[in-house]
Amino acid sequence: MGQPGDGRQIIQPTPARARDGLTPPFMAGRTITRFGVLLPFSSIPQESQALYDAAELAMFDQNNPAVLLIPRDAGAGPAQAAAGASALTKDGVELIIGPLVRDSVLGARDPARRAAAPLIAFSNDRTAAGNGAYLLSFQSEEEVQRILSFSAGQSVRRIAILAPDTEYGRRVESEARRLAPLVGAQIVASQLYTPTEAGAVSAVQALAAAAIPVGVQAVLIPGDGVPLRAAASALSAAGLDQGRIRLLGIGSWGLNASFREPVLAGAWVAAPDPAARRSFERHFKTVYGREPTRLASLAYDAVTVAAQMALTPEGGSRAQLERPKGFQGVDGLFRFRPNGTIQRALPIFRVEATGAAVVLEPALRAFPPSEV
Repeated sequence: MGQPGDGRQIIQPTPARARDGLTPPFMAGRTITRFGVLLPFSSIPQESQALYDAAELAMFDQNNPAVLLIPRDAGAGPAQAAAGASALTKDGVELIIGPLVRDSVLGARDPARRAAAPLIAFSNDRTAAGNGAYLLSFQSEEEVQRILSFSAGQSVRRIAILAPDTEYGRRVESEARRLAPLVGAQIVASQLYTPTEAGAVSAVQALAAAAIPVGVQAVLIPGDGVPLRAAASALSAAGLDQGRIRLLGIGSWGLNASFREPVLAGAWVAAPDPAARRSFERHFKTVYGREPTRLASLAYDAVTVAAQMALTPEGGSRAQLERPKGFQGVDGLFRFRPNGTIQRALPIFRVEATGAAVVLEPALRAFPPSEV
């Protein structure tokens, strides 16, 4: 992605896409490309500030004086998000970055669409995608498909699921059931657990009783922290140790963390590469004096994409957002599908006994055009 002083020519918006709108005094007389930033500053202030700081950092790095970022509060619900989006369209934005959560995306979508201003939003709930809303997020569905497809390719096809009894866990379990037959795998057992250490241990006993008789080969465990480690330890105690089955994980495991528990050694995990974002994390900390949140890189990527589109005659159009080759982001290669969901090029990792995660299969370097 672009760096400061890279010598690129700045292309002003063409008359066909130039919009009237908010113009600060220092930009008077210029043809401006305006992008809105719609975040829940009043209801989720810490995360919103991190996202906005990353957005400003991307603006600095892109070094395009013809682009203006305009922040507005998304509030705490769809009505406030709709009002914020409407205000941004009156400001003359041609694209809106945000909101953060599903209901706010749904609220902002219609006023943004009426003004032909697509959203690059950060919800991880796919039901918010479409109708001009593109979700730049970490979606469990992508990770589930990647890990199941890789496992099936390694002849590990009989899969059990041990998921937290939360909206996230239920969504992962449902998606795994939908995707398994498409990649040649089979979900042979499934158990939801209360996301506590005791809840995980109890659920494992029920799962083992159902999965062992049908020859389970792997257990997919979406989750993190203490419940994840408790679940993995309980699986071993119940006869589902890694000498017998393979543990499968997704991005919720958080590969920046240290997994030194022996029961996790050998697990396969589909997740964005933490090494790919280290330069961004160092850059953010140098500028702001603190570590970025996990989601901050999404705002950096969104502004970088928007600023690069501003260099083209089409600007922030849906056709530009849906380009088949995608974009290279902080967390790796990604592209938007026409339905607004994201496709990420994800590597597969193996967790080592030391707690390190090593690349078992690298991510794609380019997307096949036929798979948009």
